[in-house]
Amino acid sequence: MSLTNSTSLEFPELRPQPLSAAQKRRRGLVKTVTPKMIADLLAIGDAATILTAAILAKYAYLDLYLATANGLGEYFAIGIVGMIFASILFRTRHLYDTDSFHHRMPVRASAIFVAITTMFFSLTALGYLLKIGQDYSRGWMIVWAGFSLIGVIGIRTLAAATLAALVRRGYFRQRVAILGDRQDCRDFADTLGYTGYEIVGIFDGANDQDETSQLKVGLAGLIEYCRSNPVDFIVVMVPEIAQERIVSALDELGALATQVCLYTDLVGRHLRQANIRRLGSTNVIEIRKSALVGWNLCVKRVMDISIAGAALILLAPLLGFIALAVKLSSPGPVIFRQQRHGLNHQVINVLKFRSMSVLEDSASSRLKQATKNDTRITRVGRFLRRTSLDELPQFLNVFTGEMSLVGPRPHALIHNSKYGKIIERYANRHKVKPGITGWAQVNGWRGETGDPTKMENRIKFDLDYIDRWSAWLDLKIVFWLTGLALLKNENVY
Repeated sequence: MSLTNSTSLEFPELRPQPLSAAQKRRRGLVKTVTPKMIADLLAIGDAATILTAAILAKYAYLDLYLATANGLGEYFAIGIVGMIFASILFRTRHLYDTDSFHHRMPVRASAIFVAITTMFFSLTALGYLLKIGQDYSRGWMIVWAGFSLIGVIGIRTLAAATLAALVRRGYFRQRVAILGDRQDCRDFADTLGYTGYEIVGIFDGANDQDETSQLKVGLAGLIEYCRSNPVDFIVVMVPEIAQERIVSALDELGALATQVCLYTDLVGRHLRQANIRRLGSTNVIEIRKSALVGWNLCVKRVMDISIAGAALILLAPLLGFIALAVKLSSPGPVIFRQQRHGLNHQVINVLKFRSMSVLEDSASSRLKQATKNDTRITRVGRFLRRTSLDELPQFLNVFTGEMSLVGPRPHALIHNSKYGKIIERYANRHKVKPGITGWAQVNGWRGETGDPTKMENRIKFDLDYIDRWSAWLDLKIVFWLTGLALLKNENVY
């Protein structure tokens, strides 16, 4: 499929494009399910098929055909050993090397046949060495091999057909933006072919001064586009662009919650030992990955939903009592909605119990952080802020997916604009969802941050959390360190 004459490549729509409900579901599936997850699920399916085949072969051959009474335990045990052997052999045959959803997944029947045959010869040799071969029927082994071969090929054929049907319906359609020389970008776009990728735009990074072009050129246009439209991959072309320009572009693109890849003609010839991945039918060097993808993203989301859901149920009486206290203590709404930047700089409404007598716009240049003895804070609000009870409504933000239990705390829009210009890598904190609490907060960096040095320390811990994320770290922050941090409420007004 040639994309050279496609005007949509030259003139991408840079305004936000609202997604339908169906498109949002498909986007959610793209962001959640990764090639590694598909490979892991295939591996589980193959292992379960081989173990099930051993049991079915026992019933079919020994119980029904030969009508002999044999216990299931010993056959189940040898089935587990065979399953382990097969899993190892399948990986050595590269049956789980699937880096893309977008080609038709090969069944690779011949490789499966070789692996299963090798497995059974290995089991036979092992039985001979351990002098237990006479305990197992050779007929059962042959039937087991046949059932395994049919089952594994059948499962993979069904998986390949299902995946192909989903791709045709628009699922797993990943959106790619390309930065580089226009002609090189077009050549690269052609290599993607009919692989399910959608080229959303070519951004001419080699010709930023071309004022006659109708294309929104260069890095600034690419960043603007990615912050208002969903993009899964950014590919940076590297034919003749200066080294300093590449480094600068990659540093700025690192602030986006998008996978960033680097393409060069050297890939596949001189960089065979590099950590590369497939994009369509082309090798690219993956420079920046999303902080949370695949199983890690699933684990974190399950933790968020389960803990936030439980908290909303268990704390319902307390939430009602606080709402009544806020309503009776001062005029105004019970819930204060603050505009904050969420994942990939998207603006979200963060919920809090109102603790002040004023409602200030977070984007206003006159916004002032709370200080000690601040007269704007109500009596009830002062207690809520010192105990962080004003943050409890954010469990709703977590439950709906706008926030996470743990992550960088969301700052006012005006503060993001201010500190993003003076603190290096400040914007990188938006690569993950903001959290109710965070690594910086449990390490003492809560409250007022009027001093840029305080903000720099907070950002240092935010970025350290993104780099070090694990489920254990989240649990440690939520259930242990947060409680300790609440006992030390310095700088919290």
